[in-house]
Amino acid sequence: MARFVQEARAAIAGDDERPESSVRAAASVDLLSLATTTAGAVFLLSVLRLAWVSDDAFITIRSVEHLLAGEGFGPNPGVRVQAFTSALWALLCVPLRWMTGDPYGTLVLAGLLCSLVLTVLLGRGLRPLGWRAPIVLSFLAASTSFVEFSTSGLENSLTHLLAAAFCLERLRRGNRPTVTMFALAGALFLTRFDLALLAAPSVVIALVASPRDALRRAVAPAGAVGAWLAFATLYYGFPQPNTALAKLNVVLPWASKLGRGFEYALDIAARDPLVVLVFVLASALVLRRGVSRPARGLQLGAVSYFAYLTIIGGDFMSGRFFTAIYLVSVLVLVEVCGELLAAPRVAVAVAVPLGLAAALVFFGEGGAPKRTECHVPITGVVNERACYAEHTALAHNLASAKWRTHGYLADFKKALAREQNGVVAFELVGMAAYGGDRKVHIVERFALSDPLLARIRVSPEGRWRAGHFLRELPAGYLRSLRMGENHLKDPCIRALYDDLDLITRGPLWSKERLAAIWRLNTERGVCTP
Repeated sequence: MARFVQEARAAIAGDDERPESSVRAAASVDLLSLATTTAGAVFLLSVLRLAWVSDDAFITIRSVEHLLAGEGFGPNPGVRVQAFTSALWALLCVPLRWMTGDPYGTLVLAGLLCSLVLTVLLGRGLRPLGWRAPIVLSFLAASTSFVEFSTSGLENSLTHLLAAAFCLERLRRGNRPTVTMFALAGALFLTRFDLALLAAPSVVIALVASPRDALRRAVAPAGAVGAWLAFATLYYGFPQPNTALAKLNVVLPWASKLGRGFEYALDIAARDPLVVLVFVLASALVLRRGVSRPARGLQLGAVSYFAYLTIIGGDFMSGRFFTAIYLVSVLVLVEVCGELLAAPRVAVAVAVPLGLAAALVFFGEGGAPKRTECHVPITGVVNERACYAEHTALAHNLASAKWRTHGYLADFKKALAREQNGVVAFELVGMAAYGGDRKVHIVERFALSDPLLARIRVSPEGRWRAGHFLRELPAGYLRSLRMGENHLKDPCIRALYDDLDLITRGPLWSKERLAAIWRLNTERGVCTP
């Protein structure tokens, strides 16, 4: 009663006579808001300063440009091939490309917008939980890989946003299944099929906890995913992206793939050790008693994704596929250590070194693009931003489109001058494609955008590089494309060409085309030369 009277008098007298506890609480809230705003600003400024675009990102935007021009949703005009890995990212780029009118600007803007929404989501979603928001944002700003791939023109920034929303939903709702949880899991799947591994353990836990409710609430999200897969099958002829076949339709010993997978993990440990430290620490701490099932499920998803990366042989872009693992691990780590971080002194003790690490990221060499050569080590893993920053960093493209001066475009022009009938064989189909007319048909020998080459199984010899499996052109392939007739010699490839020509160029609803789709999805989808 006495405390009530004291607070009432303070309210009548004004702020100057408020109880000391209320003053301390208000000061603490103001300090927390300031810390969250500062951490968010540092993260966003770092993303902006290190903004760049990867060569592979131009494959997606080329498909978007053809769609807007009424020439099909693929990298070559009039040919239906899903050369982009992320359906959701490609669809996000469509309105942005229409508004900006610029391929480079679209890719950078999409990454910056997703990173901005991610910052707001984490700041608001974690605000009721004390000091977790500024600590999480500080962790993100302290990782070079996470900051660099928050742009890049690839789907990473969208993955970050969806993964964060999924984690917050699971941690907030506990074991209960929700429509939002299933919708976010479906969105992750449509961003990259393999991201289903991040969400799968959490979804299974929700299904086991309440099977009927889970199935009922999963209907609409599952329907949305099914709608895209049905569209992709009817339009492109296949539910999976062509890039998946190009990278996975390869015969390699398990030991060789595992070795490359471990090399990919060792590379991130050397380049960005904070990522590995957080992942290992979070994975160990969730094994303790008393840790909630949602937290364990989320970290199990991160571990599953890590195992998958190792099994398939990793990737050639250093850190690219560890950013989602890092984000989930940060949120799980902060959740498990929530009581400890509630003390302001402990929070400050954690935030200060993270702030110093973030400063190193912000002021590091990566922020000032300079002339470099893309040296590929024996592992095949490279710092992708360092390879392209000289031409594709935002800092170099504000005044003029320097990315159009990259050597890939000049090399493509030379190759185009030697070819005929609008068909040219080239190793790349990203920026290089902008070195010629959009009407040119590019036969890309890494097969990311070529449906026939992607379905010819290869067996690399020696030291192979993840994601880079160069195909030999079958005899008669270029002539077939130029003449519009089948001049291929190998019987299997010849039959495959006929079906693919129907699927990628024929009338959408013809019986022959639908029969070809059925054949290649159920009977014989690949050839071995």
